Amino acid sequence: MQNNQERPQWPHETNGSISGSQVTSVKKTTEEITYAPSPPPPPGQGDNGVIVICTVLGLIVAVLAFLHQVNPGIFNGGKPPVSTPTPTPQRKPTPPSPKPNRPSSIAHVDTDRLNMHVTPDEGSQVIYVLARGTKVEYLGESYPYPGGDLWVKVRAYTDEGLLIGWINRRYIL
Repeated sequence: MQNNQERPQWPHETNGSISGSQVTSVKKTTEEITYAPSPPPPPGQGDNGVIVICTVLGLIVAVLAFLHQVNPGIFNGGKPPVSTPTPTPQRKPTPPSPKPNRPSSIAHVDTDRLNMHVTPDEGSQVIYVLARGTKVEYLGESYPYPGGDLWVKVRAYTDEGLLIGWINRRYIL
């Protein structure tokens, strides 16, 4: 500067440079350049536009939330909302209790060796070979085998534990 006057430092200056967003006019003369800063906004004003926009958006969100709470189908064409069913815990089935009114039928094996089968068929898998005198309990199911034999479903207590299977009725008493 050619004048002996000291120019005051403005707040927006940094190391002798100014921010372009705060300069409203620049006057160039042959003797000196005059810098004029932007006037500050009046107190209580400034970012009011941003505050108004945020307030309006907040009100819109609150109204939409209220409408959805009052009528959940309002945003999907009036259809009720689709909900995912909550799975109900599954209980394990309890085995049926024996009927106390039905008398059990106890019999004994009347042959030296009697095969107990998986199904009522001589060709099916043998579960266990019952010895003479083994006690068996008739379980109420029977199957007439071709040729006249009657197969019955029995429970037997063996040295391997409780077994259930099919035997030919002609070999028990």
